[in-house]
Amino acid sequence: MKRRLKGAVISRGNFYKKTQYLMGYNTFMSFRFLFLNLTLVGFLAFYGLVSAQSFSGAGEIMSIFINPENPNSGEEVVVSVSAPGNKLDGANVVWTIDEKGFASGVGIKEIKTTAPAIGNAKVVNVSAIFADGSIHEQSIVLGGARVFLIWEPRTYTPQMYLGKALHSKGAYIVFQAIPNFKDVSGNTINPKDLVYTWRKNGDVVKSFSGYGKDSLEINDSEIDSSMDIGVEVSSRDGSFTSSQTISTSRGLPFISLYKHSLLFGTNFSEQRETTTGTNEIGVRAVPFFFPTDPEYPFLFPALSWKLLGKVVDTKNLPYLIIQNQNNNKAVGDLSVSIKNPNFFGEDIPTKIQLKFE
Repeated sequence: MKRRLKGAVISRGNFYKKTQYLMGYNTFMSFRFLFLNLTLVGFLAFYGLVSAQSFSGAGEIMSIFINPENPNSGEEVVVSVSAPGNKLDGANVVWTIDEKGFASGVGIKEIKTTAPAIGNAKVVNVSAIFADGSIHEQSIVLGGARVFLIWEPRTYTPQMYLGKALHSKGAYIVFQAIPNFKDVSGNTINPKDLVYTWRKNGDVVKSFSGYGKDSLEINDSEIDSSMDIGVEVSSRDGSFTSSQTISTSRGLPFISLYKHSLLFGTNFSEQRETTTGTNEIGVRAVPFFFPTDPEYPFLFPALSWKLLGKVVDTKNLPYLIIQNQNNNKAVGDLSVSIKNPNFFGEDIPTKIQLKFE
């Protein structure tokens, strides 16, 4: 009597057939799984290749520029992008500023914006989808900073002179950069903690450029009659940069003659080619823009006086009093020049006619 087990009874023959069936099924499923894996790997490889081609060369095909190169805070900036040939003309271009849409359209190759406030930064991004489906993008960061450039020649001007001193041949000129930089926390950066690059007519002045070098001193004899002086200032990490360029032209030193009185002083509002008087005539000589000695910048230039062609000793006084003791009518010329023209660079005599009536 056969004992029945729960479930179907499997004889040896049936077990062998069942085993073969299961082995065949498993083999089929294995091959199918392998085929799907190979297909998937191939698809991913193909997709990866296409994707790599779509984004390869990002930053190589497109170039981004700003004008001016180092804008000051609040200054208008033109941001432009270029690509070889006319690729961008038919590309769909998208511009964003600080991740916010700014402009988009076909062939938009430039935008205008303003440099951020001092201590802030602005990120400009441009992406372009070309006709072949490739995508390229570029970014640039605009930093908020500002620098002012002032200059002062080592030339003589009289006290209380309100105008701008001019530089003349042989004079030293000092250029001073006044930067206004703030870090991301809003703290003002010490000018001595910035990096300066000075340029004279476009050429870098290496001896005056570098960390903390916020001034430039040159001699007028080293340059032409006019020159361009520029400075580029940047933070140590280069995140903030600003520049400024100014042009200067050489002035001509001269001597002005004014009517002078021992009682009332100098009348600076009266400057004539002829001065008149009865008993006496006083003349005050005032030099302008002659180079000063760097060691004695406020030293009054020595003057040479000549009356009727003869040298007159004024005891280094800036004025001369001529008396008419006989009260006769007379006319004569008085000339004044700088005593040491080799040192001061120019010898420009100034004449005035004296007339006793």
